[in-house]
Formats: sequence, structure tokens, C-alpha cells
Amino acid sequence: RKRGKRILFDVDDLVFNTDYVHLILTTLDRNLEDTRVWDEWLAYSGRIGATLRLCDGAVTTNEHLALKISEFANVPVSIIPNFLNREQLDISDRIYAAKCSLKSGGDGLIHLGYFSGSPSHNKDFAIVIPALEAVLEEDRRLGVILVGHTEPGPVLKRFGSRVKRFRFHDFVNLQRLIGSVEFNLMPLQFNVFTNCKSELKYSEAAIVGTQSIASPVNTYAMAIRHGDNGYLSQAHQWEKMIKLAVSGMPAYKEMAARDYDDARVKYAWFNQKARIIFSLGL
Repeated sequence: RKRGKRILFDVDDLVFNTDYVHLILTTLDRNLEDTRVWDEWLAYSGRIGATLRLCDGAVTTNEHLALKISEFANVPVSIIPNFLNREQLDISDRIYAAKCSLKSGGDGLIHLGYFSGSPSHNKDFAIVIPALEAVLEEDRRLGVILVGHTEPGPVLKRFGSRVKRFRFHDFVNLQRLIGSVEFNLMPLQFNVFTNCKSELKYSEAAIVGTQSIASPVNTYAMAIRHGDNGYLSQAHQWEKMIKLAVSGMPAYKEMAARDYDDARVKYAWFNQKARIIFSLGL
């Protein structure tokens, strides 16, 4: 400020308001009996919130989170979505081109993928486990690929080689794995915290021509046109929606093309300059 600079705070999660710490810990499946967990998260969230309130404005990724920031800090908020950088886009274009030349399920399986960026998604993944067990039992064409910190557990392990797990990957190589599956599963618990999440997992899948099946939290519901460029599933509908998506395999490439086009228009790095300049008033 002494140099006449405007100070903006950038955040893409609801981690700045201590009023929501209990919800965050429950959603992330943390041990609520451990006082150290409460101390860590109350301090972490409190310091972020205190810093946010000292700034002249904020930048975030979606309207729902922008509203929470505005209510908490009473500062102007600009919205710039999480977008795909040049390196991601270059590799994704090659993956999508290769995918278009191949027959879906060419290795004999139609793949359902779950991509976990942190160890904190146990409760999210638990939403789809009963549905995965049911469809794997019923349809031997289906396989599951888990990437990141998620473990298959005894329910899915019994399907042997049809369920594969890969270690955590960097964001570029992650695109290769997302491109290797036909369907990207995005289950989320439905609450204030998850409704502030960005649609990043949708765009990462769409740009490699992989269709998404997602919980209808705010950003996913805005990004996905059900039945046109993906599928939305309430918690009790996952088995039904997985079967619906698989039944659409004859038109898979047409929907994948809509996904790809949508991602390039909305989330490619080269389409963000005007939005950034406008949002920040530059």
C-alpha cells in the first residue's frame, strides 16, 4: 500500500471462516475427537481469514464462494475460473486426438475413473462404492481405475484385476490417466463447503474427451448439461446414472467432442486474458 499497490487475496476453498471449521473437518473425515485437529484447523482458517480481511479485494473461482468471501470480509470479489495452462492443454490435445482414433473400451473394459487429489475424500468416494459394487457385479464389461490416495477397500478388491489403483501423479501425467477412462466419477457430499468447490475436475476430464458423472453441487451443475455433456447424479442415483452413461456408449464420441469443445472455450488459458482484465478492472 505504501507503494500504491492494490492487494488482492486469491482463494478457491471455503477455508477462511472459522464458523465452518466443524463442517470442513466432518466433510474431510478428520478425527473430531483429536483436539490437535481442531487447534490446527481453527488456527489455519483464522489466519487465512485475518489476512483476507486486510486485503483490498479477493479473487476466487466461482459465484458461490465469491458470495461467502463478500459476506465474511466485505471486500470486492472478482471471479476467474480455474483454467487449463499451456502445458496441460498441449498434452491434453494430443491425448484427445489419440482417443478419437481408438475404439472406446478397446481393451475389453469400459473404465470408470476416480481421481483423488488428497487423502481427504474418503466420505466422497464412499458415496459411489455401493453403486460400483452393483454395476461391476452385473456388467463384466466394466472396470474401475482409482488414482491418488483412495484405496479400493474389501468391497472392490474382490473384483480383482478389474479394479486398478495408481499412485498420486503430477497434474500433467494425471491428464494421461484421466484420458484412459471413459467416465470420470465426481461424487461430493452436499453442503456449504462442497458447494464452494470449483469445476476443475470437470474441465480436466472434458479436455481429454472423458465424460463426467458428478454430484450436482453448484459448479458441477452449472458446468454439466445433463445428458448432453455429462451426467448429474444425486447420492441415491449413482447406480442408475452409471448404467445410463454406459448405455450411451454408441454416441460416446459425439458427447466427448462436446466436452472437449466446451472445455477449450471456457477453460483454455488463451481464452482467459479478457476475463482477467475485466474482472480485476485493469
